[in-house]
Amino acid sequence: MFSVHTYLLKGNSVIASELNLDHVHKGVILENIEHSFIDIRNELVVKQYFRPYKKFFREAILIKFNDEVIFDFTYYDLSLWSSFASLIEDFLATDSKATEETVHYQAIISLENTDQDKVLFTVVKMNKIELEIELPKYSFLHALVDEGLHYFTTMCNYGYSHISITSMKSCYEELAKQLDKLIE
Repeated sequence: MFSVHTYLLKGNSVIASELNLDHVHKGVILENIEHSFIDIRNELVVKQYFRPYKKFFREAILIKFNDEVIFDFTYYDLSLWSSFASLIEDFLATDSKATEETVHYQAIISLENTDQDKVLFTVVKMNKIELEIELPKYSFLHALVDEGLHYFTTMCNYGYSHISITSMKSCYEELAKQLDKLIE
């Protein structure tokens, strides 16, 4: 039902060179995906491009629901998975509504309960609602938490063991436990 996957922005890409701008135009991003992003599953390329980086990465998260892309490369940001962790933590704590601004304000993401089994996922960019979709709550949260944990585990396995990476891995492990308890 959900497919969630992480990509990293290459430091020498067209998009990275435009980072001094407030926001890179969506068309520039979508035209340069192959040149600008790398799949985290490609260990050799990840290590080659990000050898000098040890703490923070500009991440793009591709989320598909029933094969339809609902969150794409245009929302890449510094430590995007950290923003999702904060969002999910706040949402689970309140069980009503949580909102999080991504690090460089590429987007404002929110989750809101609509009923016991549904959640409204909203993305706002530059004060415009880009996405508002009702999704199955627990399968969506699990998909996010599972990929967040996968991302940080993968980065640790690649040798990126800075405290920020290992602490986020622990955070996602805790989120997974919380979700499992809620479903029991």
